[in-house]
Amino acid sequence: MYDVKGDKMDSATSDVPWFSQTVYLTLVLLILVTLLYQYWSALYIRCVVRLMYRWRRRKSCLPDGPVSDFLLNNQAGGYDEVNFLCVNGEDDSYLHVEITRKPDRKCYTKLTLCVKGEYIYTLPTDVVTYNNSRNSFRSSGLTLSILEDGTRLKLLYSGPLSQSKKCENSGKDITNDNDTVIKQVKILLLWKNLSANLSSDDNFTQRSLVQYLSKLYAERKVTAGEILELATNTDCVSGQSTVQSGLMHGVIQVSGEEEQELLLRGFKRRSVGEIRDWDNSSSYVEQVLVSKNGNFHYNRLSVPSARGLTATELSRFHSIRMHPNGELDSADLDFVYSFLAGWRLSETVSVLDRKGCQSSLSTADSFHQYTLGDGESGDRHCVLLPLSLQHRHCGLSSPDTGAGLLLYSNVRAQEVSSGVYTVDCVPSKEVIRCHPSKSYPLLKTLSMPVGEVSADDKLVVGLDHPDCRNDKLVGGKGSQLAVLYQSDIIKQCQVPMAACLTVQAFYLQLQTNRSLTELSAQLSQAVDAETEDIQKLCDTLKSEFLLSEINPKISKALQLHLQHIEHFDEETRVAVRSSAIGEDGEELSAAGQMDTILGVKGYNEIFAAVKKCWSSHFTFSAVQYKRQHGQPINTGMGVVIQKMVHADVAGALFTNDPVTASCNTMVINANFGVGESVVSGEAEPDTFRVTYTSDQGGSDIFSIEERVCGSKQVQYVVSESGTVGKQSVSGSSVFCADDETVLALCQIGLELERRFGHPCDIEWAICQGQIYLLQSRPITTLTQETEYELLHEFDSALAMDQELLSTMNIGEAFPGALCPLTISVVVKQIEDSMVNWSVANGLNVVPNLFRLHKVYCNHAFLNVHAYELSNKYRSSLADRRMMELALAGHVIDSMTDEVIRAYHPARPLLTRLYCSWRFFSMILGKREKCLVHEQALDKLTVPLTTSCAELLEYVNHTVDISSQVVKDYMPATAISPVYSQVLMGILTKGKHVWEAKHYTDLASLLACHINEVFSAGVPNKLEELSRLIHSHPAFAAHFLEISIESGDSFLNSKKTPAGVREAYQLFMENQVQMFMFLAAGSSQEVLESRPFPAYRDFTDDGKVHCYGSQRRRQVLLCTGSSGWFAKAVNSREEVKSILVKAASKMKLGFWRLSELMYNQGYLPSPELLFFLTVTEIKDVLSNRNGSLVNRAKRRRKIYEKQNSMQFPRFNHGYPEAVVTHQDLKSLEVETELKGMPVSVGEVTGTARVVKNLSEAHTIQKNDILIVYFTDVGWAPYFPMISGVVTEQGGLVSHGAVVAREYGIPCVVSCHNATQVFQSGDTICLNGSTGVVRRLKRDNDL
Repeated sequence: MYDVKGDKMDSATSDVPWFSQTVYLTLVLLILVTLLYQYWSALYIRCVVRLMYRWRRRKSCLPDGPVSDFLLNNQAGGYDEVNFLCVNGEDDSYLHVEITRKPDRKCYTKLTLCVKGEYIYTLPTDVVTYNNSRNSFRSSGLTLSILEDGTRLKLLYSGPLSQSKKCENSGKDITNDNDTVIKQVKILLLWKNLSANLSSDDNFTQRSLVQYLSKLYAERKVTAGEILELATNTDCVSGQSTVQSGLMHGVIQVSGEEEQELLLRGFKRRSVGEIRDWDNSSSYVEQVLVSKNGNFHYNRLSVPSARGLTATELSRFHSIRMHPNGELDSADLDFVYSFLAGWRLSETVSVLDRKGCQSSLSTADSFHQYTLGDGESGDRHCVLLPLSLQHRHCGLSSPDTGAGLLLYSNVRAQEVSSGVYTVDCVPSKEVIRCHPSKSYPLLKTLSMPVGEVSADDKLVVGLDHPDCRNDKLVGGKGSQLAVLYQSDIIKQCQVPMAACLTVQAFYLQLQTNRSLTELSAQLSQAVDAETEDIQKLCDTLKSEFLLSEINPKISKALQLHLQHIEHFDEETRVAVRSSAIGEDGEELSAAGQMDTILGVKGYNEIFAAVKKCWSSHFTFSAVQYKRQHGQPINTGMGVVIQKMVHADVAGALFTNDPVTASCNTMVINANFGVGESVVSGEAEPDTFRVTYTSDQGGSDIFSIEERVCGSKQVQYVVSESGTVGKQSVSGSSVFCADDETVLALCQIGLELERRFGHPCDIEWAICQGQIYLLQSRPITTLTQETEYELLHEFDSALAMDQELLSTMNIGEAFPGALCPLTISVVVKQIEDSMVNWSVANGLNVVPNLFRLHKVYCNHAFLNVHAYELSNKYRSSLADRRMMELALAGHVIDSMTDEVIRAYHPARPLLTRLYCSWRFFSMILGKREKCLVHEQALDKLTVPLTTSCAELLEYVNHTVDISSQVVKDYMPATAISPVYSQVLMGILTKGKHVWEAKHYTDLASLLACHINEVFSAGVPNKLEELSRLIHSHPAFAAHFLEISIESGDSFLNSKKTPAGVREAYQLFMENQVQMFMFLAAGSSQEVLESRPFPAYRDFTDDGKVHCYGSQRRRQVLLCTGSSGWFAKAVNSREEVKSILVKAASKMKLGFWRLSELMYNQGYLPSPELLFFLTVTEIKDVLSNRNGSLVNRAKRRRKIYEKQNSMQFPRFNHGYPEAVVTHQDLKSLEVETELKGMPVSVGEVTGTARVVKNLSEAHTIQKNDILIVYFTDVGWAPYFPMISGVVTEQGGLVSHGAVVAREYGIPCVVSCHNATQVFQSGDTICLNGSTGVVRRLKRDNDL
């Protein structure tokens, strides 16, 4: 050994460095082995996890695709679970909803809502019968409806909730708080998705699982053999779970308090599978965290059992993290892992994520414990713990705060010391049981084509016949009575026996009389006829029915059947009731539209009453009702001939309050005699309000909360001879029903609600103490859309409140509110094109999560955060100021780089360079593709077909081609902003400071080549056409004299010179169509392409004038290169013309479809098509969905309010409308009356006092009608009015029923209203409180 000088060293000295080197090499080798071991361990775990996921998919009994939101009809052995966990860290609000549907129509429901950190409302956990319909289900008063699959849901609740004050529950389980009170609460919440339904098999879940298993493996909590066992275990759970991030917004109304608006963000989880999966589920913890900057965390992790992590436990793993821009990543499982052992109230836990950023989670000072179960198998004990979050991001100066929820399932929180809790799995034998529930088999009418039933050749069937349950055979009323009669569940009441004339009998009667057939066909085709002509045709058809002889086959069959009814003879009094197809259904009630004849005796009177019922199918009010709801005119009608009940007392029972929709409140209207005085609204009946709950044993407890004694001045009574007569009495202060009768009726009503699966409107009668049921139909107005829902149903979800929304640029294309069809077609096309193009250019986000456009109150806004991000990462050379200048006309000072980094982390330079290359490579050749699409558009012609289905197929094809045009339009026009930035760079000499003089020079340069712009040729073409007209002096003089309305037809007529006519037609075809797009009427224009204003600024010599001689050299340099830009602008305008041509094709197709649907009776007016989405149009065509037609009409009404809204140009979060006029509700109150509220809502408008039907022609559109009472004769005027006030009537009076169906406010029993108010008064009608006010304007108004 030698030192550095070359001298030899002794051996003792030379051993030291050799030893050190050996130790060093050994340490390095150990480190390398450790790293290699960890690498191979991670690789091993990753491979095993992938193998496990593949095995799970192969073992699953469900398809691999995402679980749809559409509700499943659970088969035996299956379950369907929906879970919402949402929070708002700004006001300390949170929501937890859990609904689990199991076999035998059982449903476990839980709701916990904390409102603004003050009060906590909980729905007592119970096991009840759920009621399932086509797109919604209802349990415990909570209704979950699907508005659009995978996108929009609605939660609606009205009923009692337990209220407790949060501040009084510090440090304890508030579930056991004895200081709670019961409050009547109404909740409306709308769920809007931020993400798609994300399956647990997604890659980000696998990444999180690898990290979690690596942690367990490193801590010796799981061995390699156990990991291998996870992948090969055959006892893998069969089922599927998806999660979706989104926003929940809505309102809560507590009885006696002001309405409050709620805004929460979180996740929805949907799980379906076999029932053994739910019953034998492992204990797990579910966590949701939402930060102020829009970061969403979701974790669902099994709690390890005593025998370690099993396949069943691991199969419930689910984990994601979503950034506000829509990018998905694996979540940090330490957030959950730190709470598996235990926690302390008001404790803070710090966690470091993989990037070294610190997060702090703080527990709340209270929590919830509850049990889901029925005392049988599969009970779950759950714990809900609120959290608060503080996250310090490495690249941001200020921390990110937020809130969250922890949900422990099958786990119990146990206090081991003061404020310290542990979580333990709950053995099934120790579960706290809920009371067992009864099993209620569903009672349901059949709905089959008549040719598929055994009674298709029968004219009469009895209520005891099995086929009488088919509403297509005997109509809605007859089928409902048959279901009641054939059930054996009602012991304390009876259904009078009846014979039902079938629909075949009705059609046979039409065929017997040729004039009836011809008149009914004319009525069905009289779409565009005047109202007076339709009314005359209805009167003629009705008279023909009454004068016609009943077919002998029908009379013989009916007479023979009646003779077989027990205790029936010619002296027996009967009630003859109409029973049309579609009547008394879940979507439409048609209450009061058809006739009922009481006290009929003898065959001749019965036959005459049958003809009267048949003829009522074609009365003007019935025909208008069907037209207004998009139903066929001649749907077919059955007739029910039922033994008359000589009622001492009769009335109607609502199993849910029809006004407040309260699920635990029943309302009874009753009067002496026959119930006609109640349903017609001629009398003020007695009113009883009854609430009910269930005790621990499952028994129902009823309590009469309110008794209101009506005047009962009009009664229909059965005389000794059996006839029914109307008589007036002085009034009665005695109730017509005692408490025992009221409670018995409520018990029957609750039983029927559970059996039928929906809240019921029941007509009943009592004779000598015996209760008879005369009719039962669904209450169709409980889930009707409120004004809030109609205003906000298409609102987009925002990931954070700081998102900047703006009307810049898009406000020119969409100047007002958009109709639903435009939102579902045009906005979707533009959004999908922009997002897909951004993703294709390298933006690492999921396409269906990243949205550049938002909708609020049907107004379109730009998401400035998303646009800034898209521009920043599309090209490394992009300057965001140029994008802001192009869109807003100025630089947006509030959009700093730090704000953008909070929305999306910065990308490396190489990534941005790659994105730039992708950007320039994608914009090449797009113009040529658009020209190819134009050729395809030119081949499209609207088919001359009478089939709505064929026309809809053509429209869908046009929409597909238009979508391709929009997809290629975006990159084809992207080059012009690039040239703008180049020009600005030359003008500023590459400096980052842009001044006003630079903008002026840039504008002057762009104006130099304005003649080359495609759209700039439109005024020139118009000028040429004008000169051509002036070249024919006589014709020009005549042309100036005609009206504007007749100008188009005049120029297309033969009176116009051939050259002028051809030039005009060419101009209209090639130029005017550029500025037309999809419109529903003149006020719903969308994406109207206008030639943008431009100007020139020349000196006398025609050269560009420059402001500032020192910049003339740069400007002259730009003048040569600005020609490139002009070509780019011209190319953009050319492609835009193709886009507008595609829009024109769509417009023509949709308008043709709307006219055809109107002519065939699907829609009451053509423009209603534009207030339906594409999916809803298909539903209307396939199912004649009258509820969707009603929704479209209400949307059209609320559209006027939406279109009048104006918003600031820039808005952080959801925008607030700018007040431009004085609100009429703030005017001084002059006169006030109070009545009974029967249809909720509030409206301010002009009063129209009409004292009889002969004055109804004075009613104007949007008037508030004030009358004594209404009957079916007033029905045609309800679509015109905005509110109703009557002096007489009750909950089931004609005005109340029709008002609720049309969704307009109504107050009845408002005495002296026709005397106090006058036509022309400005009044405020509150259908929620029953108050009607006359207003006096301010002096300065």
